Amino acid sequence: MDINNLKNSIDVPTNELNNIIKDSIKRGEKYKYRRKNVRLKKIGGGIAAVFVLVSVIGIMNPKAVSAIPLIGSIFSHFSDVDKIDKFEDFSQSVNKTVESNGVKVTVNDIALDNNILAITTTIVGEDIDGAKGIMGNIYLDGHLMKSRNNKYVKIDDKTTEYILYGNVSDIKLGDEVNIEIDFKYIDDIKGDWNLKFSTNKEKANSLSKTIEVNEKIKLPTSELKIENVVISPFGSSINYSGTYYEKSKSRNPEIKGFRVTDNNGKVLGVKFAGSTSSDIEYSGKFEILNNLWSVDGISIVPILDYEDNEIYKKIGEYRASIYQCNVNDIDKKQSIIENRRKATAEEKKAGYAYDEVVKVFSMDNKPYLYLNDLLGENIQLNRATNVKVDSIKTLEDRTLITMKIEGNYSYCLLNGVFSSFLLLDEDGNYYEIDLNNGKEAIIDAENNLVLIELPVVDNNKKYKIAMPKVQNPIVEDSYKINVSIK
Repeated sequence: MDINNLKNSIDVPTNELNNIIKDSIKRGEKYKYRRKNVRLKKIGGGIAAVFVLVSVIGIMNPKAVSAIPLIGSIFSHFSDVDKIDKFEDFSQSVNKTVESNGVKVTVNDIALDNNILAITTTIVGEDIDGAKGIMGNIYLDGHLMKSRNNKYVKIDDKTTEYILYGNVSDIKLGDEVNIEIDFKYIDDIKGDWNLKFSTNKEKANSLSKTIEVNEKIKLPTSELKIENVVISPFGSSINYSGTYYEKSKSRNPEIKGFRVTDNNGKVLGVKFAGSTSSDIEYSGKFEILNNLWSVDGISIVPILDYEDNEIYKKIGEYRASIYQCNVNDIDKKQSIIENRRKATAEEKKAGYAYDEVVKVFSMDNKPYLYLNDLLGENIQLNRATNVKVDSIKTLEDRTLITMKIEGNYSYCLLNGVFSSFLLLDEDGNYYEIDLNNGKEAIIDAENNLVLIELPVVDNNKKYKIAMPKVQNPIVEDSYKINVSIK
């Protein structure tokens, strides 16, 4: 199958998330997983894990790639997570094992294309709960994989399965790739787990293309270069770099984000996939959440600044995000309400640093509503972005709320506002996404929909919906770079 055939074979769905919700419920009953981001830790001997935490997002709906048949592998144990099942058709068996300090690590399968590397591993050892992750480096043809996430599922008291995955679009790789895994910590257990093997990605390469852009544009303090756009079966990425005119004292690139639109003017979802910077240069990459096979071209505009709209409130040493509630009139003055409670032992264990959990809400006198009456309610996150409750489903073990986004979709995703979605009741209690146990918003970028999973909600109470306010990005079209995709 060539690139054009692949492009024509992808039928992106246009209906809402109902089928996705049903599928995720069924898979969730079969597999329960937990997710933890890789924690940064300095490793002795001058070796450090350089990880930027990202999520793998490709063509978001599995139906969009239904033409690709799936085969069985350990990837299926993570079928309820971000597009992991899409890796199966390109997976290859490795089945190599190494043991150190009483812990056995087996690399089971690998899937690799021009955008994403995904590896499944089985860990066998005492006192490993999976929560602290795997520390160490992964190399592809000697190049460090700079960005990575892991997800895990407990099999039994001694066995944990992981999937390690991340964006590698910045590394130019051929058909045959040499992989080296060099782990130094499994949870809190220090050891030396080193494995080397090779994999072939000729099949994925035949269904991929890289568009070399190499276009530069002068920004106030640096020159930005859009290097390329990488489109492959696992998704799409854009790589960029820049050089400062003078040495940068802060080493923070002036670029705060990117706004990407297609040739029809639709704002595309983007998500950062890692970046590095020094006092003279910087580089980075971000993923496009929409299907680029279906567009003729894109326009890229770097976001350099924001308008001075208030999105935080300083409370002692703590800077709290202001949560915008559904209100009668966004243009009228609202009350700022502080909500305080003691941090739980579980939150402390998960790394929360403060004794109190403080939430700040912006609201008016709009009445609280029963759960099902929230359907159609809006939250104005900033001047250009509005979200609306599109559907509500109450199940025996969870509550599913679908939000429809209007406006700058990509900016919402960059700020992770949907992972901070709250249901606030009249007594000041609230329901939120349980990030400590693997829950995260599911994104349908083609239809501007986000599915949020909450615990079981008390239907006898009334609620407001709330999400963190976001800044108004300043979009300057004078910095626009156009890229032809066809």
